[in-house]
Amino acid sequence: MAFCSLPKSTFEQYYDPNAIVDLNGSLECPFAQDTLIQGLDELHRTFTTSGVKGDRLIGIHNNSTVHHYIAAIKHFKEIIATTYSQRCLQHLRKWLKNDPGAHDYSLIFKYACKLEGSSEHWMDCQETLRRKIKYTVEQDVSKSDPLAPHVFPQADCLVTEYCLEMICLEKTAYCNALKNISSLLKIGGYLVMIGVFGCTFHMAGSYKFPTLCIEEEFLKKAISDAGYAIKLLEFKPRIEKSLYSVTDAKGRYFLVACKEREVRE
Repeated sequence: MAFCSLPKSTFEQYYDPNAIVDLNGSLECPFAQDTLIQGLDELHRTFTTSGVKGDRLIGIHNNSTVHHYIAAIKHFKEIIATTYSQRCLQHLRKWLKNDPGAHDYSLIFKYACKLEGSSEHWMDCQETLRRKIKYTVEQDVSKSDPLAPHVFPQADCLVTEYCLEMICLEKTAYCNALKNISSLLKIGGYLVMIGVFGCTFHMAGSYKFPTLCIEEEFLKKAISDAGYAIKLLEFKPRIEKSLYSVTDAKGRYFLVACKEREVRE
């Protein structure tokens, strides 16, 4: 049975990667405290103190930003970066190649490296990330094999940020997508997920995208039903209080969960 997810054609046409990085891809952007600073702090803490490490990390994202990978550089041998559209994939690859006009993440790298105690080495960190991202592929979380036709060994860690609730338009679709991406993760591996709660829409450029409204009890059950044991789950209220025309999100959550069993649809 098919469940309702945002059509790729709609996302491809209206989801503007430049607008997203302008809004969420700089420490000077309106949502910096909500989406970047808290996230960088949480990811740094997770990868440095929680024992989340291994050979392979897969990122499941709908956009082209790279900040969610910085804290993982020292803890994984390779990274597979995925996005939900060709436009975002091209935007990401432009940064990887250091092409003219690629987005400037220098302030984000400086902040992330400061957390590591080495802010002066941010340029080395940037180049290391470029080398460690071995593959960039398009994903479709609504499919039982989200990275098809590409085939990779199961990962030690999945990192996903503001993705499933943006793509899945109903709760059954969300739960199925969670199980689909979990097929990419080893038993004993970790899911690290950042998302928004109490949100019904978000703007990407001039287009208003519907967003699945996530609440705590639903999220806990979805994670458990997908085969995970929750190790950490934090809900934090929204800090930015003026741009409710951009998104009506009440706040964000940060989750770390360990995969205990395979669950297939």
